[in-house]
Amino acid sequence: MRWMLGLLVVANISIFVWGITIGRVDSLTGTLPLGNLGAMNISSPVVEVAPAAVPAPTPTPTETAQQVAVATTCAVIGPVSDEAQAQALLSALQQDGFTAKIHETEESRESGYWVLIPAAADSAAAKQNEEKLKAAGIDDLWRFRKGELKHAISLGLYDRRPGAEVWAKKVKAKGFEVTVHPKMSSTSIYRVSYSGSAAVDVETLVARVAAGTKITMEDCK
Repeated sequence: MRWMLGLLVVANISIFVWGITIGRVDSLTGTLPLGNLGAMNISSPVVEVAPAAVPAPTPTPTETAQQVAVATTCAVIGPVSDEAQAQALLSALQQDGFTAKIHETEESRESGYWVLIPAAADSAAAKQNEEKLKAAGIDDLWRFRKGELKHAISLGLYDRRPGAEVWAKKVKAKGFEVTVHPKMSSTSIYRVSYSGSAAVDVETLVARVAAGTKITMEDCK
């Protein structure tokens, strides 16, 4: 009997040690005894989700047009009478990224000033005026026989009006009727239109290529 009692004591001790060992393992691994599952409040882990990125709004056609209007400048340079100068302006603008174009027009301009004895009624009267002028010592003259100044007499052609006015005054002092008449000539005039970035200093460009040429700002269409 004693040996059976000893065996029971050893078995109880072994079961006790085994229970202590299992408890330690559960505490280390985080595993809970199955008997406590009914008392636990089991919930799913919370996962934080970042909010979706909101795309930037697409500019409306009006907003886009306003941005273009602010960034673009349009103007016309000219007039200039020299085609080579117009071509130089065109090349300089295009090199700076502008859209540019040359516009050529025909214009009548004053190219000189006649000092004239007004046109006589006919050829005979014009010849009499010519003889009177020569008698007064005025030999440098020309009698028009056709054209818009037919039967008038030229006493000289001057580049500038002041010079013509001085000579006309001297001839009048000798008793002749004298007028100063502009000589009109048709000539080609050039203008350069452009559009492009407002950040470019066009005034400096024009001053370098065609100093003194006018720049007229225009609405960009």
